[in-house]
Amino acid sequence: MLTTIYHCWRADFYDRIRRRNYLVTLMCMAILTLLFFPPSDASYATVVIGGYRGIYNSAWIGATLAILNVLFLPIICFYLIKNAVERDRDRGISELIAPTPIKMFEYIIGKWLSNLTLLTGIMLFMSLTSIFIQLWHGEDYSIDLLQLLLPQIIYVLPILAVISAVAILFETIGPLRGGIGNVLYFFLWVGLLVNVVEDSSGIGDIIDQIRQAVIAYDPMSNGSTNIGIALSDDFKNGKLQTFTWLGITYTSLVISPFTKMMALGLIILIVATVFFDRFKKTADQSATKMVNNKLEQKLTKLLQPISKLFENTFGLWSFTSLIRQEFLLLIRGGSIWWYLTIAGLLLGQLIAPLETVRTVILPASWLLCVLVFSPMGHRELQSGTDSLIFSCISPIKKQFPAMLLAGILVALLVVSGALLRFLLSGEFFSIVMLLTGALFIPSLALACGALTRTSRTFEILFLTLWYIYP
Repeated sequence: MLTTIYHCWRADFYDRIRRRNYLVTLMCMAILTLLFFPPSDASYATVVIGGYRGIYNSAWIGATLAILNVLFLPIICFYLIKNAVERDRDRGISELIAPTPIKMFEYIIGKWLSNLTLLTGIMLFMSLTSIFIQLWHGEDYSIDLLQLLLPQIIYVLPILAVISAVAILFETIGPLRGGIGNVLYFFLWVGLLVNVVEDSSGIGDIIDQIRQAVIAYDPMSNGSTNIGIALSDDFKNGKLQTFTWLGITYTSLVISPFTKMMALGLIILIVATVFFDRFKKTADQSATKMVNNKLEQKLTKLLQPISKLFENTFGLWSFTSLIRQEFLLLIRGGSIWWYLTIAGLLLGQLIAPLETVRTVILPASWLLCVLVFSPMGHRELQSGTDSLIFSCISPIKKQFPAMLLAGILVALLVVSGALLRFLLSGEFFSIVMLLTGALFIPSLALACGALTRTSRTFEILFLTLWYIYP
């Protein structure tokens, strides 16, 4: 059993670290670590408690790096490692694994260990980077490796173990394997994990210890706590005060969160084993697909006149015909419930109060299109047709503008009801804003897909921007 798990871990881990994108990821994490510790004249701060931050010594950097990693790494690392099982499916390796005697739990454990090893490497690389950051700022040149590394092992490592298990779980549950799972996890992290993780991981204890140290240093401190990116001109003017933080006091209470998180990771792995189908397609999936096809056929008959008009309009020239084909690639293949939901939102845009349209219906309309736009720019690569399409004459001059215009058409279509309402109401500024959004969203999707060759980049960027605005 252990030998099988070892070889499964070894093969997957070696394959992933040899890729260029892992080195790029390490470089990006080094930059993120640098941003975590801004200079004294920066206009932002990341950890401010009671109006103070600690001087950049090993104790403060180790503690605050653990706090920020616990809060931010779950959202970054999930999308980074959520491809362990998917890669075996895409490459056809699953067909070789399925008939072998390897047990499902051994396969799941091997993939989980590979995920955890990758994330542990990132954590250690960030800790190594923090040493250079401490020397660069020069507020304290005494390096204490124990103060730097111990908080990462006690507080961050269990979180990485849970995230590694959650990524495997999402890959073993059919509906969560693709973009739906990516979107769901984002809102799960925003709405639940941030608060739960802060309490269950034990970093709340670190924050309390820092707060007590600030009060002991300055009893008149304001008692506020800012974790994350806090912007203020006061920071730039040097009004952020500093104090000397001596480090975390470790007690027996530290062991409890560590044990709980590791146990949670094990439970999630057991659940993932239950859902893992060992790369078999079930009859239920085929039946569901058949029902959806029947509903789609009925819907196609109802929209036949519109489809004919669209075909005649965009079939006049070769370029407009190309736009039409790209448009159909974007909107076809979705669930019947997606079409019905979009239709309901369009109806809401026509009859709901304008304020509700602006604040609820329009954001929901574009949110539902995130999985429509995310394949843009790399669909041909994923489908294996890139060698055919991009060997044609002037593919960049024709194909990319056609993709972009098709995306703009989809973006305009899903908000067409609101555009009509704003036009009739004379709200031209709102119309300009909608047109800007319709241009920006598919442009972002096309750029992300072409540059990174994956849909996850656009999904996380768009969801982040979408969440920040409301």
